Amino acid sequence: MKKTLIILVLLLVGFSTSAYAETFNCMVEQPNEKFGKSPYSLFIDITDEKGLITFTDPESLQVEKIISDFPYYVGTLYFQKPHPYGLSDIKTEAFFWSGQVEASKENPDLPISGFFFMDFPKPLQIVITRKTKTVIISDNDSHFGGISNGKCK
Repeated sequence: MKKTLIILVLLLVGFSTSAYAETFNCMVEQPNEKFGKSPYSLFIDITDEKGLITFTDPESLQVEKIISDFPYYVGTLYFQKPHPYGLSDIKTEAFFWSGQVEASKENPDLPISGFFFMDFPKPLQIVITRKTKTVIISDNDSHFGGISNGKCK
């Protein structure tokens, strides 16, 4: 049986009303040599649900190994067209390190780091800073690539 790496989020916190749920409405620009700056809208929803990253058998869906030993907050990114990843609106899951999410509530200077996939298995990094209301997406694998910077509300 061929095994494949699958990211599965095991929900540890259900429908709680945690103080960590938060949203950011951002306008992001991705510079491009051919097309100039390409602005797009990005809505970030960091939920109060926590999960672990696991190695899972794709056929039986049995967890075989826990890859991370600390939980992530599960979030959703909503890319509104036009954006560098496609011609339609895109919704994708993102995973934010729980310690950073919680610590940045106490100290807004601290960044919230996470990752998401547009083309599995190549992760893209996302960093949000509460104090400056900025977002940075590091993308080295798409056709446009590079660093996208944005301001959030």
